[in-house]
Amino acid sequence: MAELQVRLPYTAWGAGDEWQEGYEDLLGDLFEVVDSAGLGETDDPDHFDDFICFYLEGDDLDSLRRAARGALTRHGLLEAASAMVTDPEANDMEVGTPVDL
Repeated sequence: MAELQVRLPYTAWGAGDEWQEGYEDLLGDLFEVVDSAGLGETDDPDHFDDFICFYLEGDDLDSLRRAARGALTRHGLLEAASAMVTDPEANDMEVGTPVDL
């Protein structure tokens, strides 16, 4: 199973506490395009000092990347996002391998 970690800085939504509403909207959209579409599942995001990590898990890394790219684009966040494969069995990539969305 592939796990895609998508990182977004809090500042991607603007200054101050503006990230909170945007975060909830994006989380719901990611759930919709991954879980509800049958691609896999989302795991609870982790909040760090400067960024939020969203976790998308499924059998097809490319499908997860397309789903994340679509959701991020709809929210205007694609340019601010970065992604890494965090499962060593995902298409023979090692943990922490950066990937394009």
